[in-house]
Amino acid sequence: MSKSEFDVDGATCMSSHLDECDEIISEKKRLLLSLLEELDPLEIMIASVWRARFVGISAFRNPQIEVDSDPFNDVYRNKMNLIPEYLQSCLVTYGAYGCASHEHDSAPDCFTRMLSCAEFIIDTMYRTMPIRYLSHYVTDEDDGAPDGFLDYQIEAKFYQSVRGVRYQAIEEEYLTILLARQDELIRSVYGIGSTEVVEGVSALIRSLTLEWVEDLDRVVTRYQDMSNQDVGMPDPSSSGLEIDKDRLCGCRLNDVSLTTQWPGVLICDLSLPVACSRDCEAFEALDPLGILPIAKKPFLQIGERSYCFCPANLLDNFYRAFYQAIKSRYPKAGLGTTANFAAIWKDNQASASEEGVAAIIKSILPGAKICANCYIPSKGIKWDKRRFEEHDLVVIYEDVLIVIEVKAGAFCPTDPIEDPRGHIKSFENLLENASRQASSVVNYIERCEGGPCRLYDARGRVELEFPSSLVRSIFKICVTVDDFGEFASKADKLSFIEMANGAIALSIDDLLVYKRYFDNPLRFLHYLEQRRAAACMPALYLNDELDNLGLYINYNRYPEVLSREAKETKPDYENDRRFRIQGFSGFRTHIDAWFNNLYAGEESDKPIQSSFLMFDCLVELLNDVDLGYWRRPAANTLLNCDFKQREMISDSIQSRLNPSAPLNWVIELFSRKPGNIPLSIFVNREEHPNDDKACKEKCIATLVFDNVPFVIRLDIEASKGRIDALRLTEYRLEDLTDDEKREASSHFDLKKRLRASCMRKMYGKKIGRNDPCPCGSGKKYKKCCGR
Repeated sequence: MSKSEFDVDGATCMSSHLDECDEIISEKKRLLLSLLEELDPLEIMIASVWRARFVGISAFRNPQIEVDSDPFNDVYRNKMNLIPEYLQSCLVTYGAYGCASHEHDSAPDCFTRMLSCAEFIIDTMYRTMPIRYLSHYVTDEDDGAPDGFLDYQIEAKFYQSVRGVRYQAIEEEYLTILLARQDELIRSVYGIGSTEVVEGVSALIRSLTLEWVEDLDRVVTRYQDMSNQDVGMPDPSSSGLEIDKDRLCGCRLNDVSLTTQWPGVLICDLSLPVACSRDCEAFEALDPLGILPIAKKPFLQIGERSYCFCPANLLDNFYRAFYQAIKSRYPKAGLGTTANFAAIWKDNQASASEEGVAAIIKSILPGAKICANCYIPSKGIKWDKRRFEEHDLVVIYEDVLIVIEVKAGAFCPTDPIEDPRGHIKSFENLLENASRQASSVVNYIERCEGGPCRLYDARGRVELEFPSSLVRSIFKICVTVDDFGEFASKADKLSFIEMANGAIALSIDDLLVYKRYFDNPLRFLHYLEQRRAAACMPALYLNDELDNLGLYINYNRYPEVLSREAKETKPDYENDRRFRIQGFSGFRTHIDAWFNNLYAGEESDKPIQSSFLMFDCLVELLNDVDLGYWRRPAANTLLNCDFKQREMISDSIQSRLNPSAPLNWVIELFSRKPGNIPLSIFVNREEHPNDDKACKEKCIATLVFDNVPFVIRLDIEASKGRIDALRLTEYRLEDLTDDEKREASSHFDLKKRLRASCMRKMYGKKIGRNDPCPCGSGKKYKKCCGR
């Protein structure tokens, strides 16, 4: 939408309405300030935490697992997370030293009014955001910015207040990876190592999220037991129903020192005290939806103790907050300059992040060959010590090559509206440049033209060599230490940067989630194919990386499904370059629930694709055995099957396991969709083995009938109704004799009838001669499988 399309009177009216809202917000802030002056700061924070706990932890313990979840519920829960953050920021800006606590007669009303006032300010800010930043759009305050960047600024501003980006279940591993190389540096400054830092953070998060609930559950359970045994209501102060009031109702679980056992200097460096002075101007300027002081220093110092009240903020920001703290302390400890520290930290972080990513990939793809910090010629294919390029990680897994560029730099920590150039520079440095680096490896593979491809060390010695002709599929992945939140999953759609075609942007968080989720490398690689297709689909504009995983679980080949549905329902799909398929946030709900249960230590079924027993057994067996060069393509062809095809395959295998089933029956997967190979499946029973010659003839018939260069035969070895092993055999058209080709024609009529019957079974109707062929070739049925 161009600015010229806005009506001037409408813009004036919008500005006037915004002024009225700002005046209301200012009035509420003055009221909040007067209430804060009366109340005890520790009581203020405890009251706000209670409010957030009952909303957030209720959702945590009782997740609503619905694909069509109400987004306003998420907004409300997020708003409850913001109240303690906002009030904590108020306290470090404008000192509150009132003495009113919950024990005073007037206190309950004051606390209720305070929380309502803070919630009203946050809610009004939420509601006026569209007007506020649409006004910014109209006034053209960012002339000179790249095309499309203003759209990003407004969207990023909307998402700036979202909390709880990282799963609690992966926080410890995330920090362990990033701080592993910093142990000596941390110990020299604080006297403890990286392990103690990570354990302290984990203990604090657990204290703030799980232990409070566990304490409450114990009290409620004990109370109910005593109520059932005695007549009347039990006395909470009686023996047998002891309550640690300081844990349950006080601040014991929030006390940083008691929970983490960290040295006082580290806690001090991460804390901001309640303000000694009262800065009304700074108080008025606080934006509860913007970047608050708590983002840089998560703890609040009240008296001589420091407390943590906001677990979501701690999860999202601890790593960068810790970096700033130790960076500031380093010169004070007499260890060197800030510049020296930054250089040491940067080198360590780069190594740690690359090693961490490599370890995750090894876990997901066991047996993969990984070449770290390798070099390739900038031009040609021979080593040239004057012209070469360095790359972080190159992964070879069977016929797949994955190029991974790891970027340890921090994403821009400033406001997207106030610092547009900083955000553009972050995207360029962390994603655009990384995707170009990854593409240069792909170009090198292509230059090898099927011959040997060599990866070198810095001295020009070969570290890894493989035939480039064996590489069938290539993935380009940019991995960042910081989570880009809502923009990593659609980085390739941002118009102001130029991501390499098909490049995938992920954070270390995302990889840790995939490590937990995928226990079969073949399924992970199949998912990567869909994720790459999504990156190449301009209209698919998702708001979270895990929406991709959720869509994959629900739809399998989700870019193809969504594209087809969009073309059927949206007449402007092909013509409007700004057309978007978005709003699939509910598809990660099942994943959220599963990870929350993992963290809580509760039994929970992992969300998986709908499938069938025999089909899944076949895929898992492919993962368990070494079948050589055709294993992954065979698995990929199977995993490309939709629900009906999977049902057909599963039923067909089951029927062929029956002792009375005829011999030599073939199950054909003849789809010509990208990524598929011609696959002929036979079930060979030990009790009544197939005729190998007859099975071979049927495979050759497929070669000739479909005029394809090769067919892969998959033999399922079974005994007593159970699958025991698999065997893959390749038949190539160029290897056939003239006699074999002539003999193959005798199977054509039977092949036509079997395929027609199979298609009727899968699609529930007879395929018309002029209908598009279901195999995906793009031809009419009569000129393809029905000829």
